[in-house]
Amino acid sequence: MRITIDHALCSEPEYCGICLKVCAPQVFAIHPEKDDMPYPEKWVVDPIWTSFCIQCYECVEHCPQHAISIK
Repeated sequence: MRITIDHALCSEPEYCGICLKVCAPQVFAIHPEKDDMPYPEKWVVDPIWTSFCIQCYECVEHCPQHAISIK
C-alpha cells in the first residue's frame, strides 16, 4: 500500500488539516517543507506512519482538494 499526497493540490495544509483530523490512526504529520525554522515559508502534510493505516479511506474521501491517493 502506498499513500501519496499531491503537494501541488494540497497547497495550504496549515489552514485545512482535514486529513489530520479524520485519520483515526494519525498516519499524517504536518511539517515545514524546508528547514527554515523558526518561520517556515511553506508547510506540507506527509504520510509519516503508513504502517498505522487501516485503509478506511477517510482521508481520501474528506480531502477537499482531492490531493490524497491510496494504492
